[in-house]
Amino acid sequence: MQTATATTPGLRRARAALSALAIAASLAMAGCSLIPDPTTLPGPAEETPTAPAGHLYEDAAAGFAITFPGEPTIEGISGSENGAQRATYSTTPDPYAPDGVYYIAGGTTAAEVDYSPEILEGNLIGMVHLMDPLYEATVETIELEGLPAVTADFIWSDGKDATIIMAGEAHTYYQLLVIGGTPKECQDFFETFELLS
Repeated sequence: MQTATATTPGLRRARAALSALAIAASLAMAGCSLIPDPTTLPGPAEETPTAPAGHLYEDAAAGFAITFPGEPTIEGISGSENGAQRATYSTTPDPYAPDGVYYIAGGTTAAEVDYSPEILEGNLIGMVHLMDPLYEATVETIELEGLPAVTADFIWSDGKDATIIMAGEAHTYYQLLVIGGTPKECQDFFETFELLS
């Protein structure tokens, strides 16, 4: 498995103050969102996970697998006609608790979109503009499991640091997001991403 490696040092270079994320333009074009609306999040879990060993999540439709710290919640994307789904996992019952780390992964295919590196970067920049940041995030070009990808760091609406990766080629697109994690927690999660054959 290849790791996500930045072409310029560090994944935590840029900061932006964002309101709750909508979705990158590419997923909007596909009619779906991988980022949940905070008003539709499930209620608190019955217990707080402790020392998760990891849970392999496979999305056969989008063709990828990734390991979450614990068993994620899987839900279909509202309005998606191509079976897109989102997997989420929080280390605390409330994903937005100050000490919680929130992991999100999803993928989709859209026959009408060709996810070139330029489109990936444009989508990420467009998403940041939509969120009216205090200052511009710097988009870095990376590879994720051999796929062209872009990444940016920003500040989530609740003040937590967050890192997002958008990757893809041809008609398939992937989005990974960690909210509230340390650089190591982000990297550990991103490095488990792999394409299914």
